[in-house]
Formats: sequence, C-alpha cells, structure tokens
Amino acid sequence: MFGLIPTDPSGRVGLLLRDRGYAETAPVAGHFRMDERDGLLLTTAYETMSSLERFWFPNPNLRLRTSTVEGLSNTASFCMESRCLESDSDRETADLGEGATGPAETRRRALVSAFGW
Repeated sequence: MFGLIPTDPSGRVGLLLRDRGYAETAPVAGHFRMDERDGLLLTTAYETMSSLERFWFPNPNLRLRTSTVEGLSNTASFCMESRCLESDSDRETADLGEGATGPAETRRRALVSAFGW
C-alpha cells in the first residue's frame, strides 16, 4: 500500500509513503511529481540503491510504466498493460446468469487482474 501526500498548492509534487519498499520490507518514504505530460514519477532512495518509476496513460485503456533501480544491481523495465474490455461474447455469457462459466467467461476471468487491468 502507498500514499501520495501533496506538498505544493497544485498537488503535483509531494511525498510518497509506502508500507514496504522494493529493496526493504520496512516502510519507506520517497517523492512523487507529475511531469509536463501528466506522467507520475516516483523516486525512492534506499540505503544501498534508488528507484525511479514513471506511470502514464496514452489512452483510457493503456497504462505504461518504466522502472529503473540503481545500486548493488542495476535493472530497468518497461511494462505495457491494456484494460480487458468486455466483448460481445463475454456479454452474452454474463447474461446467462450468475452460475454461467462458459468458455468466454472463463477466458475473461483469467485475463483480468485484481485492479481491472
């Protein structure tokens, strides 16, 4: 779990509080800011490393994330996540009732994450 606490009047810069960091299991504080393209940048410094992440939405159904970790081991990643949209066959299966578990419904459940992405 994490929280963003704005420290400026615009709400685009502030503190990032996490109940546990990537490098440590203890709570950690970092910083956030929104860039000129409305991307969310998260920076966190640990004893032996630091991380920088950027999240942005090119459209309502696509989320992009980059991450770099520098320190004892250096890593970089890029993630692209697309929202699972309900297709016509999924709607038909859902209309069959609560207990319906046809192929389309099973496939749709397998693709959706806990956050709907």
